Formats: sequence, structure tokens, C-alpha cells
Amino acid sequence: MIVFEGFESVMINSMWLLDPPIQYMLPELGRRGYTVTGMMPQIPIPQPIFPFPPNVIAFKAYTRVLYDPGRRVLGVEGISEDDVYRSFIELEEVLRSVGGDLQRGTIFYEFISRGRARGCRLQIGDIEISSPESLKLSILPLVIIKRDSSPLDRDWIYLEIRPIWTSWGSEQIYYEIFTVYRGGRDEVLKFLKHSRTFVAEIMKTASDRFCSK
Repeated sequence: MIVFEGFESVMINSMWLLDPPIQYMLPELGRRGYTVTGMMPQIPIPQPIFPFPPNVIAFKAYTRVLYDPGRRVLGVEGISEDDVYRSFIELEEVLRSVGGDLQRGTIFYEFISRGRARGCRLQIGDIEISSPESLKLSILPLVIIKRDSSPLDRDWIYLEIRPIWTSWGSEQIYYEIFTVYRGGRDEVLKFLKHSRTFVAEIMKTASDRFCSK
């Protein structure tokens, strides 16, 4: 069995049709106790989950507000789901106070997380090839997506399970789990509250079916 141990990083993003009013948001974030900065704060959060620039515009305690102008993505990242939820609601309040139209201005919302798990060895199957020499190979973990959907859709689920290779020869295998849930605002915020259960259930189902004996 594989046990989901929790999240290392959680993010809620909103993608905008036009640039949100960042220059007017920053003073209001400062008044609400955020440190407004163009520098990466020295707080114990891993590097951003996916390879786009961090673009930290403000932070408070263990959450930080990010804006990627190239993608027009505004979001909140942290360690705790509750902290990220509270900061995101506060960010929306700031946006409304400076004239941001969340209902008409956003394209979609995303939950993105990186988590960790440990347990049995996930091994989907074995194959053999004969060229250029006889080799026995294993098919290993594991990408899970929403059926009949595409990463180009506004409604998308993606979960990837990656072994931590330094543990592969051990009895206890460690895994990184990357999750994306994309949809409307209310759907994504609801998913945030249930995200641990979602990932834990997938890991249990995957281990029941694919753990090598």
C-alpha cells in the first residue's frame, strides 16, 4: 500500500484575459500586512512547482502572491491549504477594491500541488525487446488524467506519480505527486478543501492495482 503523507506546496491560480490591475493592488496588499517585493522571500517553501518564473509580488507569513505577466496568471502559493484559501479570498477582495472584474476578467482557475507519498513499488507491467539485444523492461508510474479531456480544455485534471529514484532499490519507495485541477472558481476552491482526500484515494487505488507483489 502507498500512504499519502501530505503536500509540500499548494497553489491556486487565476488566468486573466487582460492584465489585472497589479500596480493598484500592491499598496492595498501592503495595507493588509503583506510585504510587497520583487524578490523571492526567504521562507521555507520549495521552488515553484512548474517551470515558469516565480514572479513573487507580495508575501505574508508562509504564503506568497505571484503574478506571471507572460501568461497573465495571478495566484497564491503556500504550504497549508487553509492558508492558501484565506490568502486567495483576501486577494480577490483586493482585486475588487481596485476595480478588478473577476467574473468577466478570468478565463479559468487552477489548483496545483506537489505532494509526497511512500509505500510499495508501483509497477504497471513488464515488456521484453530483442533489438539491439534481449532486454527485460518494466513499465513504471503513472500519469492520470480526466477521461475525454485535454490540457487545452478549461476543465482538466492531471496527476503524475514520480518515484524518487534514490529510494527505488529499497523496500519502502518514496514518490512525488504532482496534481493539476482546472475549472471554474467555485469548483477549484471546493477541490482545494478536498484535495488531500482526492490524492490519497488515487494513491490507494493505484497501489491496490499496480503494486508489485
